[in-house]
Amino acid sequence: DRNNPDKVIGVFEEWEKKTPNQMKGMFYLTKILHLLLPKNIPDMHWAGSESRAYQSTKVEHDDRHKVLNSYVSSGKDTISREEVEKSIEDDSAVRELQKELEKLGIKSLDYAPVNYSMDSEGNILYMDTFYVWKKTSDGGLKLFCDFDKLELAFDSLPEEDKIKANKYLVRLKELYEQEKNVAKSD
Repeated sequence: DRNNPDKVIGVFEEWEKKTPNQMKGMFYLTKILHLLLPKNIPDMHWAGSESRAYQSTKVEHDDRHKVLNSYVSSGKDTISREEVEKSIEDDSAVRELQKELEKLGIKSLDYAPVNYSMDSEGNILYMDTFYVWKKTSDGGLKLFCDFDKLELAFDSLPEEDKIKANKYLVRLKELYEQEKNVAKSD
């Protein structure tokens, strides 16, 4: 973000069309996950449905991630991409974060190595977005998170964060119901 060097803006490609409710859902789910795993999930500050864009906290990229980014952007292969990817895939801290997210009922996790980095304190960072639901071929919706598991995890939060997380979850459920009603009427 040119105006905020400590933040980044992500824009979804045209083929990744998302409804306004999906964009809002992504925002609220990310806010919840950031409260539950603040050292691993960068905070999301806004999501715009018309622009299909969002703003998140800018995070560090470790050397492995820099190799993947330089390979993707320039085609240079300074060290084997496969070695870097295997290193990330085999990283026990990456696998532990994946397990934590799975325990929370997150089913939209992208396991691609490029989505993980490590900060200077050794925390694994997940840098991709989360979708909450997707439209199915029959016009219905498939949910990619477990509201009950998320809510149970709120018990571990300080009271102030628990209140925020509950508000985000209520809003997330409302958006899902609205989207289900729209899908039924289509």
